[in-house]
Amino acid sequence: MTYTSRDGTAWPLDYEEFIREHLAEFMRLGVQRLRSIHDADDAVANACKRIFERWEKIKYHPNPVAVARLVVRHYCIEHLRRVARDDRLRQRLATVLFEQPVTTADDILKLRGIDRLDRPWAALEERAPKQAECLRLRYHEAMSNAEIALALDCNVNAVKTNIHLGLNSLRRAMEHPDMGEGET
Repeated sequence: MTYTSRDGTAWPLDYEEFIREHLAEFMRLGVQRLRSIHDADDAVANACKRIFERWEKIKYHPNPVAVARLVVRHYCIEHLRRVARDDRLRQRLATVLFEQPVTTADDILKLRGIDRLDRPWAALEERAPKQAECLRLRYHEAMSNAEIALALDCNVNAVKTNIHLGLNSLRRAMEHPDMGEGET
């Protein structure tokens, strides 16, 4: 069964229901990763388009929400890459045209480190992405351990362990912020 939109595109009805049910969750994930509702909206829109293109495979997956969350995460990363690529191009053009350096998104992102939790959080995401994702779902999405296990397609004990280890890692990094930066 399908629904035809105004522009003539046929949408599977279960896709529309799926997106309607999980769009807020995808937007929260995008905003948390990109820190901008506008950037998150772009990334989630592109992710939803990709989910639609692959809907026949995704809807038969044992956990379509986990697959969709993975697609959203990948499109958030792709959005950051595209922004960085565009900024590098603008900087090169501005340097050539005006012979003056320009403030880029990378320069602004460096200022983000002022927040006490940002640097340890970024380090945790780099070193242990599963722990960071478990913490994000637990404390930003307020999901239970069972819901997190379902969303990440793992067992509840793995979720408990990842939350425990992630919290300990963040706690240590915040108590000793100079550790791990190469300075002695």
